[in-house]
Amino acid sequence: MTGLFCQEEPTYLKKLPAGCVRCDCCGEVVAANTTVTLDDTVVCEDCLADFCKSYIEDFGDEYIAAHRKEFCLEWILPSYSEDDIVRAVLADYERTRKLDIQAGGYGAEYIKKNEQEFCLESGDWQDFVKGRL
Repeated sequence: MTGLFCQEEPTYLKKLPAGCVRCDCCGEVVAANTTVTLDDTVVCEDCLADFCKSYIEDFGDEYIAAHRKEFCLEWILPSYSEDDIVRAVLADYERTRKLDIQAGGYGAEYIKKNEQEFCLESGDWQDFVKGRL
């Protein structure tokens, strides 16, 4: 693993206060209940972010795979323009629509009904028809 961020501080022979431990990252003496032990390393709250950051190469792809929805909707999507989003969604929709229609089953019927309902339930459908006739 590449996550060897912490260098162990030299330990002193003097005894630590009860309930305290030394953080292996920064060397500070902290309350034991404010630390975690990860990869055999005692890490205090102040060092935890940097310690975990050192594992980005090891676990980044796995984390994204486990959080695909959040990654897409909260991180990637906001970086796209509205036109880019519409273009991408419609391209996928048209591809799926074409495959479903070619297959000819329930999917084709659902697509047609769904598209018709969109038109009929839109507030300006009647004006649109009037403008075309």
